[in-house]
Amino acid sequence: MAKFVELGLLNVVATPHPEGMYLKVLRWGAKGYAQARGSDHAKITKPKSEGDGLYSGRILLWTEIDMDGKWLDIDRDDELSEEDYQKITIPAAAKPNFRPFWYIFDEKSHTMYFEMGNEFGQSLGFTSAHRAISRLLDSSGAKRNKIEVTVTIIPEEDAVQKIVDMPGLRKLFIRIRTPNPDDFEDKKKEVLKELKENNAKQVDRTYTKVAGAERLTPTEEVKQLAEIGAENGYVTGESNVDGRPNELSTKTFPKKVSLSLEEGAGVLARILGYVRNNRRRGRAQRA
Repeated sequence: MAKFVELGLLNVVATPHPEGMYLKVLRWGAKGYAQARGSDHAKITKPKSEGDGLYSGRILLWTEIDMDGKWLDIDRDDELSEEDYQKITIPAAAKPNFRPFWYIFDEKSHTMYFEMGNEFGQSLGFTSAHRAISRLLDSSGAKRNKIEVTVTIIPEEDAVQKIVDMPGLRKLFIRIRTPNPDDFEDKKKEVLKELKENNAKQVDRTYTKVAGAERLTPTEEVKQLAEIGAENGYVTGESNVDGRPNELSTKTFPKKVSLSLEEGAGVLARILGYVRNNRRRGRAQRA
């Protein structure tokens, strides 16, 4: 049976980001750990150069035990006795339920690719990965150096179109955080200029249909703003058809990449191969 590796994608934006800043952000993030979900915590390993602005590392997950909480004696169906509790010795560095996942960071596109399912059958979902990576990269090191770091789940290419095409679209909400200054599309430059002029890091726009109209009809300009929001924030649409409310968000459509693994192929090598090929395709499309 063919084996597959599934990847999730995160857009990382550091502002400002002189040359080498993204590598610094990753290294600062690797010094700490953060909550991923519930009692699950995560850290990242220091990035290792794979050449041409690509870096590899691992996202390490574990379960954090509250050593000061009550312990259950399942034989007695009651709280563990103080005598038995005092016998518990766990080294401070020992963490249970360890789960490792690969990540690749593309410095040129400031994209982090992360493994959603590892070789041991363990999984890492979008919500947990996004929460953990956001908290790790927005580290004390970044704050100390006055670097603003935002992390966004990259949605499917047609996510915005699905939202603006909703039957009965009555409200469209667009949140845009500071886009990367190296992305030279005209509309992104306009948004960046507006944010800088207002000393702002984020802009929210809401469009609500007028009474009596069948639906909102977003213009091309609004759609462009929504695409920027999808990459650097999020977009939400609300509709109401025959009394049935509905809501869609770019968070509803996270982009996933499924890669087949040949017998004996290494996961890391396969991910790196995909990222490099994806770069070449991107250059060919822009040419």
